[in-house]
Amino acid sequence: MTKSIDLNPDYDAIELADSIGRAYGLSLADADALDQIVGHVRGAIDRARANPIVLHGRRVEAMFGHIAASLGKCRLVKREDAGRVYAAPPEGVIAPDYRIITDTGDSLLVEVKNWRPNNPTHPISFKSDYVAKLQRYADTSGGTLRLAIYWSQWNLWSLTDPSRLTPEGDKLELSVTDALQYNELATLGDFMIGTTPPLKLRVLTDPTKPRTVSTNGQAAFTIKEMKLFAGDTEITDDRERNLALYFMFYGRWIEEEPLVDISDNELLAIDFIAQPVEKSDPSQGFEMIGHMSSMISRQYDDLTSRGAAITRLAPAVDPTALGSKLPGKVADLGFPLWVFHVNPADE
Repeated sequence: MTKSIDLNPDYDAIELADSIGRAYGLSLADADALDQIVGHVRGAIDRARANPIVLHGRRVEAMFGHIAASLGKCRLVKREDAGRVYAAPPEGVIAPDYRIITDTGDSLLVEVKNWRPNNPTHPISFKSDYVAKLQRYADTSGGTLRLAIYWSQWNLWSLTDPSRLTPEGDKLELSVTDALQYNELATLGDFMIGTTPPLKLRVLTDPTKPRTVSTNGQAAFTIKEMKLFAGDTEITDDRERNLALYFMFYGRWIEEEPLVDISDNELLAIDFIAQPVEKSDPSQGFEMIGHMSSMISRQYDDLTSRGAAITRLAPAVDPTALGSKLPGKVADLGFPLWVFHVNPADE
């Protein structure tokens, strides 16, 4: 598991002020110039806040870094495109967003993109020259170039070799079907999860305390205990309960309206249930909850937004706090769980 190392924010502020000062011919030694620098920063932030595309794009870039760090197969995840780049190739280079060292020692250079077209099946496209500059940076600095795409309509991530892009005029395209077919995100630790539906949280009321339902349909009650189920299997281990709750909160199953158990005008229990919209094959005994990367994305969204408003680009938590880690032997769990590590298709 990758642990984040925070840099000194004071240094970041100095670098930002110097960058703006160079762009506008302002001196750090001039007090009036510093006020102008702060004004430029405020203006840039106001423009970004007024442009949701910019904010969502920057947040998705930050999200990918947290996902890569939390999935468990990266030794190092570092922003690669921070600071100035001095490059000799006359054709020019573009630094990808991240450099990632995997647990096998591979060095990946990853460019991150958010894709949400009006037509959800429309492929994402890149200018050929843009991809060429990314590739030249990778060739010059040492690393394997990959493209990380967030297909936000489906809350799905893909990590793709740029050789999978299809030429289309002066552009290179990637469809969502090709992206998922050749998805390499499992190399960073991504996996799919399945279990027996439904997942149910049963809240039992305390019979020794008031729990009568009034004539207006309201009831004050005290919780006695909470039980968790996967299908008909009760989950009793604390770690496994946390795992099941995480799947309920952030998996792709739909949360139904709570079911209320009332007898003789007494509130006995409330059931909170999550299950798939429809079962793919009732005979197989389990249904897919989704990719861990997708669940982390939903958790990340909860930590960085309030309704439709983005409150921050990255959460104030370490990546180790994101996601839910599986035990070493899934077969030893007290409830049924299926784990799938999906490798990309062969040529």
